[in-house]
Amino acid sequence: MNWEEFCKNNKIGKRFHEAYMSDFENQTKLYDFSDQLTEVSFILHGGTGTGKTRFSLATIRMLLKKNAEVRWIQATEFEDQLYESKRNYGETKTLINMFSDCDFLFVDDFGTETTNEGLEREWYKLINNRWSNAKQTVFTTNLDPDEILKKYGERIFSRFKDFEYVEFNGPDLRGKK
Repeated sequence: MNWEEFCKNNKIGKRFHEAYMSDFENQTKLYDFSDQLTEVSFILHGGTGTGKTRFSLATIRMLLKKNAEVRWIQATEFEDQLYESKRNYGETKTLINMFSDCDFLFVDDFGTETTNEGLEREWYKLINNRWSNAKQTVFTTNLDPDEILKKYGERIFSRFKDFEYVEFNGPDLRGKK
């Protein structure tokens, strides 16, 4: 799949169509991250508007050029798909498997979805499947590690201990030209 198809299929907003790794070449730690992606999973965390989503999409663009199998989803959209799958098919296993089996999964805005016991269980299934099979996963979130632990509990947080945390700090970049 090429970048244009990926953007269309995943309803990537127009503002992100021009996301390139070269946008981040002055940020050594981020550039190093892109080299390690095939070995480690990551949690990109930090304040609103600090470039986490743009960086994720630039990374996806790079992976697509290498013909990698990549899936991307916003956390709230994943939640909606889970409820729809449960309502229409009585189960979520097919959806969880679809996101578990790809080479690379990017989850945007983790922590913005509703949290309840049922949804937390589905997140656990997805995260545990990917963690157990050493599948590379990248989460973007505004939550710091302590907030992730508090919101999702020890079972999910324990798996995140094997993830590399990359902090995005600085001002909100939106509205700057």
